[in-house]
Amino acid sequence: MALITFLGWAFLPEVALAASEQADKEQAADHFVIESAKASKQWAFFLPFHVVDLEIPQFGVKANGADMAKSATMYFTSGLKWTADNDLWVEYQGWYGEYGIEEGRSVVDNASGQQLIDLTLVKYDINYNAGVVIAGSAEIQMRQTIQALRVGYPFYQHQGFFLEGTTGLRYYQQRITIDAYLDIAANGGISITRYPLIGEPETITGVFDYNDSVSGSIVKSQKWAELTLGSQLGYRHGRHSAILSYSFGTEKSSRSEVNYRYDVEKYYGALGYRADVLYPDGVKVYQTGLLMTLGYKF
Repeated sequence: MALITFLGWAFLPEVALAASEQADKEQAADHFVIESAKASKQWAFFLPFHVVDLEIPQFGVKANGADMAKSATMYFTSGLKWTADNDLWVEYQGWYGEYGIEEGRSVVDNASGQQLIDLTLVKYDINYNAGVVIAGSAEIQMRQTIQALRVGYPFYQHQGFFLEGTTGLRYYQQRITIDAYLDIAANGGISITRYPLIGEPETITGVFDYNDSVSGSIVKSQKWAELTLGSQLGYRHGRHSAILSYSFGTEKSSRSEVNYRYDVEKYYGALGYRADVLYPDGVKVYQTGLLMTLGYKF
């Protein structure tokens, strides 16, 4: 009995220490969840980087994210979000970019042949050859501004899942300039040999050379504002969250996004995909690609 009492006194501090450490861990986890909940009800400044794949079917323009990154002459983006105690939030995003894209194509064609014409009394032997080179190039300059103001509110929240309704305004301003050049070069030769019934053959030759250039420009400037309506479906668990959102505008535009977000104290990062479809004045513009966001909460 004395031995059992001694062992109990010997190991009691270690058991108490282990229990204390476990309690501290649980308290720290609860503290982070509470702080995260508090942190959502505050200001946040963020930088959303959209790696754009551009497509304008009407003008035959198509460029991937690498082409757009190489052709970017200016790029700036930022955002600001405020969340109230009742989970109502207001968000502003601004984006400005200038791009220059060059495309070129060429076609080369050569032809040659021989034709014999027999008129009984006289014969003609015709030899010809010709070459044509057509080279075309285009320089595309695009300048675009997008500003978006959104207001959202969660209508449903349960065990980490939430559904939000969103509305707001989007303002677009873009200018697309396409300068096209076409160079045409053609040259060739022909020889005709006449074989009369009596007498020596006679040969005549001729050459031609043609060069011309054609150029033209297309300038399309647009700006418009629209009312937007959308929704967000998401799930939060500790530091992790996933959000799927969609919105459409009164000017036939739409925006789809899917994002994974990870929070660390005052900072957060998100990785996802964004697809914008703009449709002003019958000119459909697709802007899709990877979306990376870095944010700071204060």
